[in-house]
Amino acid sequence: MAFSTFFQTSYGDDKTRWLIADKSIDYDSSFHKKFKFASYAAILIYPVGIPALYTYELFKHREAIKDFENRRTNDRIKHIAFLWRDYRPQYWWFEIYECFRRLSLTGMLVYFETGSVLQLCFSIILAILSLQVYTECKPFEKPSENDLVKVSSLSIILTLIAVIMFKLRSKDITESSNQIGIVLIIVNSLVFVILGLGIFIPSLLKFFNKFNTKNHNHDGPLKEMGPECEDSVEAFIDHFKRLVDSDKEEAGWVDFNTRDWHINSITADEWMEKTGAHMQWRCTYGSGPANQARLKFTVDLDINTVVSHNDEEGHKMTSGQAYTLRKGENWREVYQSYVFPWPLRERDGIYMEYTRKELDGSHIIASRSSKELSEATNSLSVKAGRMRQNLILGGLHFRPLHNGKTEITSVIQTELGGVLDAFDYYKRRVALTYMKEQVDKHYRIAHRAAPRRSASISTTEFKDKSSSKASAALNIELGYMIRTSAGTFEGDKQETVFVMENPMTVRKEEQIL
Repeated sequence: MAFSTFFQTSYGDDKTRWLIADKSIDYDSSFHKKFKFASYAAILIYPVGIPALYTYELFKHREAIKDFENRRTNDRIKHIAFLWRDYRPQYWWFEIYECFRRLSLTGMLVYFETGSVLQLCFSIILAILSLQVYTECKPFEKPSENDLVKVSSLSIILTLIAVIMFKLRSKDITESSNQIGIVLIIVNSLVFVILGLGIFIPSLLKFFNKFNTKNHNHDGPLKEMGPECEDSVEAFIDHFKRLVDSDKEEAGWVDFNTRDWHINSITADEWMEKTGAHMQWRCTYGSGPANQARLKFTVDLDINTVVSHNDEEGHKMTSGQAYTLRKGENWREVYQSYVFPWPLRERDGIYMEYTRKELDGSHIIASRSSKELSEATNSLSVKAGRMRQNLILGGLHFRPLHNGKTEITSVIQTELGGVLDAFDYYKRRVALTYMKEQVDKHYRIAHRAAPRRSASISTTEFKDKSSSKASAALNIELGYMIRTSAGTFEGDKQETVFVMENPMTVRKEEQIL
């Protein structure tokens, strides 16, 4: 409105200048001069003043805004929270871009004749550029907001194209105009549909979860971990060992039933019958949804071969990639990424993995989330558009059998984060996928270690199903940044080693001096 005050035109030989926005107003009249002064003030306040103020405040506090862990409790930046709270930390400046984008769609368009094809074409160019920025940057903290703004930009582009088609169409073509009108209604309705889905889907998932949740009640004395497990690695491993050895009376384990878990029972039952795998589940609280699973199976290899090959196989999984960040005697720290089917976000986590050899010859690998490093590097996951999951307890127990075989027990308890934690069905499916991968991985080990002997079953060839080359590159970048954040342990005499474990490439080791 303020910019349009300065645009005028004249007609023929008449030197009188008229305001384009209202051709009844003489541009040089004293009446209009008053409006020009008011427009100068308005331009100084909004198109110039507000972006300048935003730029000053955001640039001044940019370091505090980029501190993802503490910015919401930082009193120094609460007064400008409306400028940054919706954006990811590295896009602290995005509200400045939004100011100039809005100004471009209003102030710059007045340079073109109102309603002209040229003005519409310029608007389309701006809308396409904006869509590209939203697509590449994904500036919003919530993925649903990134999707919504992209759909909104696309609807603006299609609407402008339709308006141009209206302007260029022949007057006698009425059927085409009706079709274009229908398309316009559908396109613009999509924005409201997506907005509604973003609001109601989480609530609907929680509602249906009430009918889909598999609850479990038991009176066993072995329930969740005590506080001593947080402070002591040995106590944590002892708790894991107790879970491995526990029975129904002690821990309340219930045999896995495919019908109760609402999955493809034929496929799952056949797989369990072929592998001889025995899966159980329970609620660690004694009453509530099942949140912990246990799997036992046997491979036709001695324990030393299984353990050594398991270490070489490392954390290769069909659902993602893993990187060893640091390691020492009987421990290592691992960054793991997980690929979930669309539209779910990728997950990642940083885990401490501890190993211990028992007096009876068995071998334990027990893991849990690295709390300190996970909190310190969570912003890296947010920047990458991933969600950090919390591994409460997980691991493997290898027990030698008298016939030269090895019994393997796997236990898993994890919090996936986001809407998946509110939807019990997905948690169960993820647990099943993890367990199946453990069995398949160790049967691959059996094939490789004993090529002349046929293994107990034939397993599918291992293939890396990580999301894409771009995702793999992102994994490497994140692994490097997390390793840099981790540094070395104070007083640790061992060298820190960063190991890239990608099943599609040669294993590399880079020693950090």
